[in-house]
Amino acid sequence: ETFKDLDYEVLFYIADELGNQNPLPKVRAHFEFNPHIVITIDFIENTYIHDSVFNFSWIHDPMPYLYDKAPLNLRKRDYIFTLLNEYKDALIKKGVSEKVIISQNFSTNPKIFFKDNTIKKENKIVFLGSDYNFEKRYNVSTELIDILYSHIENNELTKFLVEKYSKMYGIAYNTLSVWVIPSLVRRRVIIWLCSLKDIEVEVYGEKGWLNNPEVVPFYKGLLPYGEEMAHVYNSAKYAMAVHPKFMYQQRVIEISACGTIPIIYNAPLIEEEFLHYDNVLTFGSFDELKKCIDKKPKKDPIQISEDISYKKMVTKIIDIVNNDLKEEQNV
Repeated sequence: ETFKDLDYEVLFYIADELGNQNPLPKVRAHFEFNPHIVITIDFIENTYIHDSVFNFSWIHDPMPYLYDKAPLNLRKRDYIFTLLNEYKDALIKKGVSEKVIISQNFSTNPKIFFKDNTIKKENKIVFLGSDYNFEKRYNVSTELIDILYSHIENNELTKFLVEKYSKMYGIAYNTLSVWVIPSLVRRRVIIWLCSLKDIEVEVYGEKGWLNNPEVVPFYKGLLPYGEEMAHVYNSAKYAMAVHPKFMYQQRVIEISACGTIPIIYNAPLIEEEFLHYDNVLTFGSFDELKKCIDKKPKKDPIQISEDISYKKMVTKIIDIVNNDLKEEQNV
């Protein structure tokens, strides 16, 4: 939509179940549209792209190809955007040049998420997200779960400890770091949230929250992505975002765009540079969370969504293309 707003012709293609199995419909759509620029999420798909086409792959998730031993064959006009420094480091280990790796945070659609002054902000704190219970999927022992919970309670879970427990309990580091610990952190923090006094609490997400008796009284169901989420954010004074490894989450941008105060989990595992501490409230323990209530950040939260916008991302892409074309003309 941002490209369209800037008068670019756009084809949006998302594969259905058949398309995921059979690449032909996507290749045909690509051929018929004949783009100058291709943007994909998570996958580096460049085998059918002409050498003259610019290709941008934006990695959101810990994809298996980041960590296996298979080489990545990049074209001259391939660029990779990474959500986390962890993905950048993995790419460099695979021999990808730092020159083609660009950090890119999430953003949000301002036509959906914006401050709606017709909705009254209530003295409540909301959380939108599910309890994924990844520790069950990976058969993590109760003993290790209890140890990790203890570290989470004291906000002392470090990369060193994750590496230690990975070796001690025979769980792959990436599995523990990327899946299990975020799952445990989210559940424990939401239990803290539901233990707050003197403020209304609402939790939205999948029904997995019903397995946590502390959360059940505050569970409001699952919201479809988009306008209903924006309405809930606009109705609240505060909204929470929880991840142990990064603070510029999609939810944070959406919360800020709605003029709601983000309350963000801050932990030793976070390695990214966060530039908006004055626009948010942060906590690392239950006691710190309690102190956030009735406080305001030093600066307007909306500034976050203005600083990190899809318009700026699109401009970055266009600048890269134009600079490369100029350099080639000068050679």
